[in-house]
Amino acid sequence: MQKRIKRYMYLLAGVSLVLVFLFSTMNLGSVIANMTLKTDIPEFDYPGSRIMVVAPHPDDESIGAAGVIKEALKMHIPIKVVIFTSGESYKRAAINFSKRLHPTNKDFYRLGVQRQRESIVAMQTLGLPRKDLIFLGFADGSLRFLWDDFWNVPRRSGGVWVYRSPYKTNVYRPGIEYTGQNAFEAFSSLVKSFRPTDIFYPDPNDTNADHWAVSNFVVYTILQQNYHIREHTYLVHHPQWPVPWMAVTTLNENPPIDLKWERWQRFQLSQDEISIKKKALLQYRTQIEIMQPFLMAFVRKSELFGYVPKVNISGVNQLPSLGALDKTKDYIVAKSIDGMFSQEIYKSADLDDLRVFRYNGVLWIGLTTKAPISNKVAYQLQMRIFYKGNDIKRFDVGVVNGKLIVYRRAFNSIADRNIVNMREFKRSIWYEVKLPDKGNIQHIFMGSQALYRGKLISRIPWKVYDMNDEEFGERI
Repeated sequence: MQKRIKRYMYLLAGVSLVLVFLFSTMNLGSVIANMTLKTDIPEFDYPGSRIMVVAPHPDDESIGAAGVIKEALKMHIPIKVVIFTSGESYKRAAINFSKRLHPTNKDFYRLGVQRQRESIVAMQTLGLPRKDLIFLGFADGSLRFLWDDFWNVPRRSGGVWVYRSPYKTNVYRPGIEYTGQNAFEAFSSLVKSFRPTDIFYPDPNDTNADHWAVSNFVVYTILQQNYHIREHTYLVHHPQWPVPWMAVTTLNENPPIDLKWERWQRFQLSQDEISIKKKALLQYRTQIEIMQPFLMAFVRKSELFGYVPKVNISGVNQLPSLGALDKTKDYIVAKSIDGMFSQEIYKSADLDDLRVFRYNGVLWIGLTTKAPISNKVAYQLQMRIFYKGNDIKRFDVGVVNGKLIVYRRAFNSIADRNIVNMREFKRSIWYEVKLPDKGNIQHIFMGSQALYRGKLISRIPWKVYDMNDEEFGERI
């Protein structure tokens, strides 16, 4: 009887801790909504004729697409798996792996080597030949910075504390410097040589910075090569998702409640593929030891893949009242992605949405916030402009302390202050941009972000934007 009471007390204590965690760190309404969401999502069963799976860290390839990899191998379809980083800067894993409270640079390096080995074994579990698994060797936790400020200048990694890849074996280009240009060129050369018909890569709405940065590098490469590839995005990190944190092989993967607008498809897994996926995930010992419930949450009877379509920028024949646009509909093209605590840190840095339209040959881009604009926050708009003839220009602009700043962050940056004006309202900033040679623009790849004291608080995910030939296109 006493043993039964003790077990009951332990169970009650465990449930109480879970509830405290949910109430204190999560939006419980979103948790329940994601658990009970019922959606009709189209299915596909053919992953493509030449497949590339792209992952930010060792284990993401199995989390997102182990079933696809297994099915492709079963169908004898050519497949490559490309992993951008070795996951060496994950401090919690480094502490557990090294058994030190303060891991050394060598400890982080050894963790990276171990995580490479884990992916090799996991891919062997799925049946992937070693030659088809490629590590690029870039620094874990650095990819957002390479995409942003360190495109041409090398950045020192946070774990191993070096400016170039320290891995002498297993990596695609040993000793490669940590720059965004190098990351793009290395990945681009793989795409160019393999010529995939289908590419599986992180979703731009993923809240992990390495994940959405890899998403940006993939899209940038596809646009630069002007090559038709079917795109399939997978999600790993998103607030209050996936639920529950355990393997439930009778459930499908469902999209988060706040991303229902994205186009989703399911790839159904057989019982054998589910079992093999679980076995592959269990090979990542450095991760299983610290977050097994989270990894097991992706053991479902299907894998979920999204697609973010290009946005056509509409034209208007009269300039609207910028400070009084209807928050629910006027020219909204993208919504922000929030982390759990962004509103608590600094609400004026909590972005709401991005609005875009064309008027009189000029691009108007509005960034709205959930609280009044603050001089303590840097509001940034970032573009990669793809011109005909494979010319790419970069345009980065921001508002800091109420002043407009044009950043020169790469060799191909447009630094002309005269092409942009700014208008500030209570809860929005509008950029009026006169892009050079606008008649030759093919695509604009664009996102935005808000920083407080140098820390990224909120962002609008990057999307591809097209402009109709006619001045007045269909409204978005």
